[in-house]
Amino acid sequence: MDYIIFGNSVEHYLKGIGIFIAMALGIYFLLKLLSFILSKLFKRSKHDALLLLMKLDKYLSPVLQYFPIYYLTIYFNMHDKLRLVISSLWFAVLTFAAVRFLSEVVKLAITNYVTRKFSVRPTLINASIKLAIGLLYLFGLLFILANIGFNITTLITGLGVGGMAIALASQTILGDLFNYFTILIDRPFEIGDTIKHGDVYGEVVGIGIKGIRIKSSSGELVIVSNTEIIKGALRNFQAMSKRRVQATLGVLYSTSAQKMEEIPGILKDIVDNIEGVSFGSAHFREFGGFSLNFEFTYYVNSNSYAVYTKLQHLVNMEILRRFEKEGIVFAYPTQSVYVHH
Repeated sequence: MDYIIFGNSVEHYLKGIGIFIAMALGIYFLLKLLSFILSKLFKRSKHDALLLLMKLDKYLSPVLQYFPIYYLTIYFNMHDKLRLVISSLWFAVLTFAAVRFLSEVVKLAITNYVTRKFSVRPTLINASIKLAIGLLYLFGLLFILANIGFNITTLITGLGVGGMAIALASQTILGDLFNYFTILIDRPFEIGDTIKHGDVYGEVVGIGIKGIRIKSSSGELVIVSNTEIIKGALRNFQAMSKRRVQATLGVLYSTSAQKMEEIPGILKDIVDNIEGVSFGSAHFREFGGFSLNFEFTYYVNSNSYAVYTKLQHLVNMEILRRFEKEGIVFAYPTQSVYVHH
């Protein structure tokens, strides 16, 4: 029992292993008891802070489970480097658990306080939560590195110089990132809005750090960078309560004056009898090169593109039917040649 192995007697090893097993079992039952007590105390609570405390055992679990291993560094004689490694791991586990718990606290605080005090859309709240949690993990990593002997000042200085080089090499990426937050704060559009940017027209289905995803009217997914969205002119059709439709109708020069007088009334009657549209105006605008042109406007009482195209189809078909019934003929490019003998 007094035989020495790596600086410790066999008896010392046996005692240490016994204490380790006892501590591991004790911590296991302690966590079970803590979980039971917390669930009983806060089971019926709907308050988010109390629900967070109910999960306290989840954050304490890795710390307490690692503690018996850390205890061995105190109980046994061992090489200083091995002791340092085990101690550093213990400190890393402790820091990681603290950061996880603080992340939940930050998430809870931002979600509840910001939502109640300010009118902020969910995408901005989620972005703020991710940024805050990312900073927490960064500080946690720096804290661990400082504890195990790294010179944090030199590291941060190096990161600063390297960061400048990276920033110069990735201006586009950083620009998209900055404009991502600009979009979230300025709110030119929301997910689900129908927008037009250049030749791209469709519904916004996602807002990302690099760009926004638009499902175009023809069905394909188009990704436009945040920088391009901020630079160019943008049309958001979601804010419209209705859509204005303007059309030019050309009829033959042979159309009688009486029929010309009737056309505005016919167009108004067509629109008035179709649900979802309202009449704007209809008037004889000009003598065209080969037709007598009417300008016709009406409104679709919806900002939905699908509803707009459906009702426009109904109006156009009814115009064809009524003009055919009334004997009004649409003009098309023609040329008459008169020959004198």
